[in-house]
Amino acid sequence: MKTTFKLQGIASVLIIGLLGNSPAGAISIADTPLFIGATVDPNVMLLVDTSGSMNNIIWASGFDNTVLYTDWSDSNNNFNAASGNNRLNAIDRYHNSSYNCGSNGRWVRGNNGGNTNFLCVPDPVGGKETRYSGNYLNYLFSTYANDTDLTSGLIPNDYRMQVARTAAKDLIAQTTGVRFGTSSFFGPSSNNYGHGATIDAVCGSNNTTLNNAIDGYTASTNTPLSEALYEVTRYFRGLSSFYHSNVNYTSPIQYRCQHNFSVVITDGLPTRDTNFATNDPDDPSGKLPDWDGLSPPTTNNINQIYPQYSDGFQPSGSEGNEGYSLYLDDIAKFGYETDFKTSGADIAGGSYQDPNFPTQSMETYTIGFAQNNQMLQDAAGYGNGLYFTANDASELSTALKNAIDTPNSRDRLQRLL
Repeated sequence: MKTTFKLQGIASVLIIGLLGNSPAGAISIADTPLFIGATVDPNVMLLVDTSGSMNNIIWASGFDNTVLYTDWSDSNNNFNAASGNNRLNAIDRYHNSSYNCGSNGRWVRGNNGGNTNFLCVPDPVGGKETRYSGNYLNYLFSTYANDTDLTSGLIPNDYRMQVARTAAKDLIAQTTGVRFGTSSFFGPSSNNYGHGATIDAVCGSNNTTLNNAIDGYTASTNTPLSEALYEVTRYFRGLSSFYHSNVNYTSPIQYRCQHNFSVVITDGLPTRDTNFATNDPDDPSGKLPDWDGLSPPTTNNINQIYPQYSDGFQPSGSEGNEGYSLYLDDIAKFGYETDFKTSGADIAGGSYQDPNFPTQSMETYTIGFAQNNQMLQDAAGYGNGLYFTANDASELSTALKNAIDTPNSRDRLQRLL
């Protein structure tokens, strides 16, 4: 293993205190008056949501999703005010002799109190594939006058998937000392929804490989969040894939003192997220997917307010409904409590069962992109990580950097003790 130096006496006490109380990014190894040797770079697997909702437009800064704006949907069902995923190709409306308007925009219609208004809204995805929250459309109709061209810069002209791709690549380009990998939801051509995850670039891949994988991400599946994180645990453990045929993983864990992290970036609650292995080698009692054994009563509601550690409102509804199953926290807990290396030695010859390094596991950080819910908080808590929220490009970039900076700093400090 690479050489490190231990801190002694009072210095150790001070560092322990800093580690427990400082916010993300507040501690820099360069600030310590000590010579620090080479360290083991942590593994960080990005898990990027590639569900269809990632084609949603980025919201204007004045929009507050906790406020219910005046309803401009009408009996002709121009759009569903309660839906977060109104497809522009289903709600654009003929106006002024055309469906098209502005710079790559589409007309949408609203009706309130007998007043019919049209707005020219951006279509950054193209092909009328951009999605709009019904409440966001109500905000736009309540804010702007009839026939306003919103493609002229009055509101953001970007969408979540593109922002996530850019932020992830910027993070990789600006961060050193981390062995990045990236993964996404698995959407086989035989299904119109995803199951589990695809490891698109293994931890330690070069930037070109990582960027090429991220550039290929499109918003095209449902949201199998828990299944996807479960597949990431199989990757770290060096098992075979549960969701792909004839795929076997090589664990990226190189050293017994190496830390491993997953960073989950998602904009919604799970759908079609109930398919898990019943013979996992680290689950002899068959507890998965309900690893914590907690299933508080949960009702289906449009406000997405669920009790702590909820497993969703199943069996009510169907697995295609958002919130039907909520196991992300359970899988994060499983990943943190499971020893990924129960035998053998690391590449320096050190035993994985050395009592000074008893467990090689995974910590989970979560980022809610235009999303704030209990499930993501629970997953970060169980996974010994942190939970962040973001609503636009700047906030997502900051959240990603904080999510990486915190485990990276923690990892380096822990190895000094």
